[in-house]
Amino acid sequence: MGSVFDFSDLDYAEALNHFINREMISEIVLVDDVSCTFIKNTILKTNNHYTKAEQKMSRLQKSNAERFALLDTDKQKELLAKLNFYRQSYELLDVAFIGGKIDDGSISTSGLICDRTNAKFERLQLE
Repeated sequence: MGSVFDFSDLDYAEALNHFINREMISEIVLVDDVSCTFIKNTILKTNNHYTKAEQKMSRLQKSNAERFALLDTDKQKELLAKLNFYRQSYELLDVAFIGGKIDDGSISTSGLICDRTNAKFERLQLE
């Protein structure tokens, strides 16, 4: 989500806020899939087209290099998905109009890490 949407654009944030109010949204679930092309490309260091999403994933991996060092590929994908959830959550807190709703409890946020290969889902909460 944070790789696709431009939350720094005030008009966009205002339109998103209007949508949230109109649809009476009370929960935002951020979903990251360990099979996501961007996650796989980052971990395997292949097919990187330097998209905004891949750049963000690469920065997350590099800034947490020591955490990835001893993990096998599947665990690295899982860790990158979790780190991306936290990155997206904190970015959402900074969005005009929306961050305040999260802070005051009007909107709750959570994450869902999906592993389609193993038919596994893990729910995450912002710490």
